[in-house]
Amino acid sequence: MIFLWSGVFFASLIFAQDPAALLPENNTVPGWTKSNPRFACQVGTAHTCDELSNYIDGGAVVYCNLGYVSSAFEGYGNGTTDVCIQIYDQGTAANALGVYQLFYDNMVSYERIDTLGDSARLEIQLFTSELLFISDKFFVRVVMWAIDSALIEAGKQLASHVATGVIAVEKGGKPAVISTASPIMANPEPSTGILWITYRAQQATDKVECLIYDCAGRYICPVDLRLLDALFSGFWNGLTYARRPVSAGHYLVLVKQGHHIAVKKFIIQK
Repeated sequence: MIFLWSGVFFASLIFAQDPAALLPENNTVPGWTKSNPRFACQVGTAHTCDELSNYIDGGAVVYCNLGYVSSAFEGYGNGTTDVCIQIYDQGTAANALGVYQLFYDNMVSYERIDTLGDSARLEIQLFTSELLFISDKFFVRVVMWAIDSALIEAGKQLASHVATGVIAVEKGGKPAVISTASPIMANPEPSTGILWITYRAQQATDKVECLIYDCAGRYICPVDLRLLDALFSGFWNGLTYARRPVSAGHYLVLVKQGHHIAVKKFIIQK
């Protein structure tokens, strides 16, 4: 058995395909609910470029020139201030990256966040904070209407929920890189059929859950990761929960720790 990190996309695996399905529910982050925002949050969905223009007049062309499919907008409040979430389905990971790059190029200074989606960047502006990231074919903007550490943390947690819902493998094209500094690493041993999984801990005290899925989104089995020197590590021997060998194909390893989530795609060849 040979384990390879995925170099091509394959049959569709969509845990959440519609942007609206990715929006957090009320109190996903305690105290934050969908609200009638006091600030400039848009609320609703758009499935055409004309509809998108009603939400971001003058800005829709950026998305529509790069494969725009649909979008969802929502505002969340805690009684004091608001967080706006915008999720754009750009059709492919390459298109989402193209949109992201246009925004990223205009960032003056930012904080990199390696544990959220792919290429997450947080920019502190004069009166607001803005978080940008991509997760497969989705480009996400999270705008926080104040400069406050607690508010920024709430925005990160809401954004993490969105990223958690996006586990998608598309047909055709080049795969998205989950993160160039992904907290998940692996050392495949083809001769033994063992895949060693190592996860760089975000907080050593939080419980870590490691799960394997196939390309149809079916749960395969858990993997027990043990903590040693700020690294969680363990191995998967290619067997299902019922101790049966899996077929050759495409799989995901997903690691959850608190509000953090990391995903790696890989191929099994026999």
